[in-house]
Amino acid sequence: MVSLSSLPSLSSSSISYSSSSSRFSLARLVCVLLACTTSIAATANENAQAAPSLRSRFLAANDPDHDGSIVKLHEIEHAKFHGRRVMETVGVGLHVWVAYRNPDGQAHVQGNLTSIGYELDSYKTVAGVLPSMDHLLNMLDDGNIDWIAEDSILKAAVSETEPYGVQFVSQNGYRPNQSVAQGSSASCSDPNVFKVGIIDSGMSVFHPDLICNNVGTAQSNCLGASFGLDSSLSWYNPVAYHGTHVSGIIAARKNGNGVVGLIPDDNLCILTARVLDDHDFGLFSNIMAGVNWAADNGAKVINLSLVGGTYLPAINQAFEDFYQNRNILVFAAAGNDGSSNYAYPASYPSVISVGAVDINKQHTWFSQRNSMVDLVGPGQDILSTLPLGVGNVIATLSVGNGQGFSGMYAQASPQTNIQGTLIHCADGYTCNGPGRHICLMPSGGSPQACQMSGGVAVVIYNTNAERLTDYSYSGASLTVMMVSNADGQILAGSYIGQYGQVVANDGYGFMFGTSMATPHVAGAAASVWRACPNCGNDQVAACLTATAMDLGSYGKDTLYGSGMVQGKSAYQCLQRSGCC
Repeated sequence: MVSLSSLPSLSSSSISYSSSSSRFSLARLVCVLLACTTSIAATANENAQAAPSLRSRFLAANDPDHDGSIVKLHEIEHAKFHGRRVMETVGVGLHVWVAYRNPDGQAHVQGNLTSIGYELDSYKTVAGVLPSMDHLLNMLDDGNIDWIAEDSILKAAVSETEPYGVQFVSQNGYRPNQSVAQGSSASCSDPNVFKVGIIDSGMSVFHPDLICNNVGTAQSNCLGASFGLDSSLSWYNPVAYHGTHVSGIIAARKNGNGVVGLIPDDNLCILTARVLDDHDFGLFSNIMAGVNWAADNGAKVINLSLVGGTYLPAINQAFEDFYQNRNILVFAAAGNDGSSNYAYPASYPSVISVGAVDINKQHTWFSQRNSMVDLVGPGQDILSTLPLGVGNVIATLSVGNGQGFSGMYAQASPQTNIQGTLIHCADGYTCNGPGRHICLMPSGGSPQACQMSGGVAVVIYNTNAERLTDYSYSGASLTVMMVSNADGQILAGSYIGQYGQVVANDGYGFMFGTSMATPHVAGAAASVWRACPNCGNDQVAACLTATAMDLGSYGKDTLYGSGMVQGKSAYQCLQRSGCC
């Protein structure tokens, strides 16, 4: 459920950037910025005598030669010089947030910022570009301005098969009954159609598993927009694949091909806000613009598979408003550095923070561990959709009556379509089969043995529970694909002697991260809430939490939160509550 614990100390919310050391200098330069201390913002007027001014604290915080005491008048010129020197080092055109107290402050902000972008009028906060150090100091001298903060850069946190993650959170493929038949087409303009907002790097609407009807018209079940990006970066046909992968976890169609998502039919409106560039980076202000756009267009569930921001009061208020007043649930990735740091936006109290588990339902090495983690979802080695033509080509072995098993091609393997009878080389070296055959063998076996026996392809399954993500071999030129241990056991037990074919599938691939865990939880929430539209967001959040599979220590803990979401149980909980 949404965190009810007290807000964590801001000094613990360290944000790491992948860019140069000059960005770190900038973070120090604008340290006023709430990342340094909870009292960094200018306090209420009645406290003005007890606390140093916003300008004084800014100058002291960014002067390495200062001893930390209140800036004295004769020190201001030195501090100003140092600030200007840092500004010249990092350059001009710095993206910032500014909070003002009244119309005079708002006018001063508009006069000192260029390229004003996203505005939070209700919270007297605006995002824009700071052209120079002088403009910054002009605002610091204004008692009508509360605080100034860097506009953080956030990063994305990477036959038919139902991936294990979808099976886990849906409880073996269970989906609540819908009032509209599966396969029927919905329209985003219909107020009764359930809407999910995906704030990411766009979605490939031409993917066969992400079919959007009538794109660009009012009758479409997919609506999109881009925020703060070059016009060449479209929301509907991106080169970046993070958003398409996230979208497939939630909404890949049940159509006999590829993969299946948590809501595998067309009775859903997908609101795609593209806020990340082709390298999966985007400004926090643009991300908030995308969130607000999705909310204004009726999204009840919003997925944020991105991380890297810092705490800002206005953003905290905005998320509180989404939850308290607009009946929206926002889910965000807990973070991928495996630490106890509080990452944002996930650690805002009104946002549901999602950590990651693996195929063994164990906490992953990269998933954040802190008191703000609410729920977990599968996030390791997740198979989903990718834009057509983007690497990561997967293979599918279809056998018998068309049952499909998805895997990856081994390193240097020919990515070809090939047919034959499935045989089992149980020890990895003894392969005997009729004419043209496909060899199933455990990891550590010999593809050469298969080739020498007349085999045309090899399917390797791992000897432990983890999925093989790489397999190198030499001396054989035939196609080699890798599947999980579980799929290998099923193939060995039920499909030996049957005709099969290995088919290359463009547009699918494996990724890992809390970015992948988040849409599992958000998708499960959307699935059950769509079936119970009269329930409130607080009831949905409560049932997701109450019915989660408890993992780790008893009750809520820092690794798993309240546990792994269970869609079927959450739906039954809503039914018992009387709102469904």
